[in-house]
Amino acid sequence: MTMLYRATQGVVREVHYGLTLARVVPLPPGVIEHATRVAQKVERHMLQREKASETILREKRRKLILNLKEHLVQAHNGVLEGEVLTAWLKELQNEFVNRMTALEAEAANTDYGSEAEDQSQDESESMRDIYESGEEERPSTHASQPSITTAESRIPSSDFESTTRALSEASTIRAVSENERW
Repeated sequence: MTMLYRATQGVVREVHYGLTLARVVPLPPGVIEHATRVAQKVERHMLQREKASETILREKRRKLILNLKEHLVQAHNGVLEGEVLTAWLKELQNEFVNRMTALEAEAANTDYGSEAEDQSQDESESMRDIYESGEEERPSTHASQPSITTAESRIPSSDFESTTRALSEASTIRAVSENERW
């Protein structure tokens, strides 16, 4: 199998690239089926977490707005007047704007930054939880006959730098499996 590729900046559009690649190489069907089930569980877990995060942010916004309303009602019914009331309302406005800005920044970080940083850790924890739960029987990874997988990549010297290899050098990986049935 020869794969020509070029690394680019951005998000991978293929949802389960590893599963797609696994279907191309000669792996036992049980391994691919199990990997598919695990990927679906991890995906469900991440969606649930994302929904919970959105719900928490929505609740924080509502609480902040209700708190503002309560303070405004107290100011309306209170004894403060004139410049003291004006100064207090300006301070309340500044505090509300600062807190709402912080919540909006938190929402933006949840969508783009902080969850992306934690995603690999979360996926690792999810995988560990799935395997430790013992819910599913792991498929046999033993093949009845030896399998050979070869992956090759060629990166043009003008595209990337490498300190460990010559720029025009091609790499080939060849894996040979001689698993026996138990």
